[in-house]
Amino acid sequence: MQPGQGMFNLSLTHTWRVQDEVVIRDGLAPLDLLDGDSISGSGGQSRHEVQLQAGAFRNGYGAFLNANWKSGTTVEGDALGSPDLEFSDRTTVNLFAFADLSQRKSLVARFPFLDGTRVGVGVQNLFDDRVSATSSDGARPVNYQADYLDPQGRVFRINLRKILF
Repeated sequence: MQPGQGMFNLSLTHTWRVQDEVVIRDGLAPLDLLDGDSISGSGGQSRHEVQLQAGAFRNGYGAFLNANWKSGTTVEGDALGSPDLEFSDRTTVNLFAFADLSQRKSLVARFPFLDGTRVGVGVQNLFDDRVSATSSDGARPVNYQADYLDPQGRVFRINLRKILF
């Protein structure tokens, strides 16, 4: 890129699963992860996922946006009378912005230690969206409370990077 030029990128992806089966042992029927079976404690496989990524950069400043959506799932109870579990959709939005202080020549001339320095701030899961799980009998099982499924929730970050020459 030439000085003063900027760059922008945008990507949108939709994944639509039409089949997702796994065989856990020879001789057993396959588990259909899209139709009520699960191999993890966080629900079945989402049939639809959408991912958006965007970024903009110019003159040492930049920002990224990453947004993800997954459709809800259902895990069927067993033959012993366990209720079905319904897992909600999940949308997460992540933001990150940075400033490359090396490109601020007047600032570096005044404070030479800032040469090779980049600062950034970010937030993951901006809207603190979490999966909720409810059983078919209307109860929220203790093991599937939001803080157990996603203990971090929204996370704020501050980055300082210094490159030594």
